[in-house]
Amino acid sequence: MIATTVAGGRTKAAVWLALGVLVALALLDVGSVVLTRMRVDDDLKSAGFAGATAIQNQPVSTASAQAAYGAAAAQLNAGESIVRESFAVRADGGITLTVRRTAPTVVMKHLSFLDGFTQVEDTYEQARIGY
Repeated sequence: MIATTVAGGRTKAAVWLALGVLVALALLDVGSVVLTRMRVDDDLKSAGFAGATAIQNQPVSTASAQAAYGAAAAQLNAGESIVRESFAVRADGGITLTVRRTAPTVVMKHLSFLDGFTQVEDTYEQARIGY
């Protein structure tokens, strides 16, 4: 009877330990997604400003759009990318761009139904720089 109680206690401890690890990993992944969302927002604004500054006081043309794209892309961190179809230099000299990044997660990356949650994408419109 004592052997059964000890074995049952070990099983319960193992189950609680496994549940604790799963909860900790879930919290870690959620934190990673939240921090990635905040970081993309900041990096997006920096990239928009860099792109608009690169073409400051220049006429809108294909060459200026390429220069703005290059300057904006240079401001991004590893894992972040500009959605090419979203990048535009507007007639007023302002810039519109969308940045995409997948949050680095431990468990969520293996669960395909959570891809929309871990994929962070944000759009920003930077006003023209200069007069």
